[in-house]
Amino acid sequence: MLSTWKSEVEGKLGFNSLRASNLGRSSVALSSSSCTASPRMNFFSNANLKTYATSHPPRMNYPNPILQVISLKTFNLHLFQLNNGALGALDKGVGSKLKVNELFKSVGLVVRYDKKKALKLADDLAEHLQRKGLEVYVEDTLAGTMATKQKTVPIGRMKTDFIVTIGGDGTILRTCLSIPKPEPPILAINMGVRGFLAEVFPKEAIAAVDKCLAGEFKVEKCMKLAVAAEGMKFPDALNEVVVSADEPAKLLYTSMLKNGKPIINCQSDGLMVSTQTGSTGYSLSAGGPVLDPGVDAFVLTPICPLTVFHPIVFPADSALTIEVRKPERINVLIDGRNRQLISQRHQALTVTRSRNETSFVRLKESFYHRLRSRLLFRGMA
Repeated sequence: MLSTWKSEVEGKLGFNSLRASNLGRSSVALSSSSCTASPRMNFFSNANLKTYATSHPPRMNYPNPILQVISLKTFNLHLFQLNNGALGALDKGVGSKLKVNELFKSVGLVVRYDKKKALKLADDLAEHLQRKGLEVYVEDTLAGTMATKQKTVPIGRMKTDFIVTIGGDGTILRTCLSIPKPEPPILAINMGVRGFLAEVFPKEAIAAVDKCLAGEFKVEKCMKLAVAAEGMKFPDALNEVVVSADEPAKLLYTSMLKNGKPIINCQSDGLMVSTQTGSTGYSLSAGGPVLDPGVDAFVLTPICPLTVFHPIVFPADSALTIEVRKPERINVLIDGRNRQLISQRHQALTVTRSRNETSFVRLKESFYHRLRSRLLFRGMA
């Protein structure tokens, strides 16, 4: 059955190989000399392949798809990541012409509510998206603040096909902390102070949404961190996990272990573990390095260490354990938003790569363009 599907796809689309990969985990991958794959290769489950092989309708419609890595206008076979974590294929060469706005049927709006201009833009976008035939939901905290009447829903229940944030990095981070998992892609409109994570300026918002609906975008996937501690539950971190004493300027005595093996002791005001995304934030201000998004790693950065301790970069598959010797009361801060106090002697926290990721809609700007224009000095021409 799978070989029949393989031959059909290869014959129709010119794929050189449909190679089995790690069959013990029941997955196969598509590869082609005509396309450049993401470092994180897309995988189809065998269950999906069998479904396709047995039914193979002229056009396959999957609920809540997310465009993955490649543009609709580039390839005949388009890979989409579904909200349930599976992958499906949409063949533009079969049946009627594929329209992305038939796939994106709902959108959520999360807005910086302390700016009138942000609320005005939210009204304009909501009306535009409704005219395009999308179902629009806004964050429930905006109820009564917008000029137009929209359906409201808490961020934690915003199960839409994609989300538009209007604000700065703080708006993005609070969105990522709460939205359902797996996360829908985020189109970020910058109305913050710096807005490093955002790509679109307010005057380009309508045009950016139209490009998104036309499939003229890529998806940038960003690693998140999971935190585990006995008797505690934490949300995943897109930027960083910060551990500090419960009182300002009070020393934190810690021991670090990588994969269960001791590596270093530290006395400092605090420690933070940052992703590639977070390496351009608090960690950078504390003397940490900027991690290229293609580097599969996270960085441990001390905050005002008493002993000589430089930041350390760890492979993303590492388990980093922070054992706190004293004080007995410590703060754990996730992405500057979620704060929890732990009162327990010899507390230990383990930070690992999360199975969840955050996806950003990217239209034109690259990571290094944002780095040059918003964080670093341009230097001499």
